[in-house]
Amino acid sequence: PGVWMIYLLSFFNDNMKTVDLARYIYALDFLYFKCRIVQDNERLALEKALAQVAACIEQRLATAAGGLLTTDPETAPLEETRQLLFAVNLLEDVKQDAIVNWSIEMKPATKIFETLPDASGTADRIRQARDAS
Repeated sequence: PGVWMIYLLSFFNDNMKTVDLARYIYALDFLYFKCRIVQDNERLALEKALAQVAACIEQRLATAAGGLLTTDPETAPLEETRQLLFAVNLLEDVKQDAIVNWSIEMKPATKIFETLPDASGTADRIRQARDAS
C-alpha cells in the first residue's frame, strides 16, 4: 500500500477540479489506512501532500463567492461546495491520524471543519441554495 500511496501522491495538481480533489483525498484516505509500517520517504511524502492539499483548499475557499465555490463552470456552486467540504472532512481526518500514527509534524485540528473560514456561514448558504432550488 505504501508504494501505491506514493504513486497516488504524484497525481496531485493545484488545478484539479474540485470533484477530482475530493476523489484524490478519498483515495489517499483509503490507502493511508492500509499502511501499517511506513518508511521515512512515505511519511515525508504524505506530510508534503497534506500541506499541498490544505493550501489548495484554503486558496479555493478564499475565492468562494458568497461562501459557495464557482471554480468549475460545468458544476453547480452548491455541488462544488459539497465536494470541497467532503475533501476538507477527509483531509482533517487523515491529518489527525497521521499526526498520531506517523508523528507527522503538522498543527492538529481542534474542531471539525476548522479549515473553513466561516463554517456556520457556509452551512447557511448551502441550506439557502438547497431551499431555493
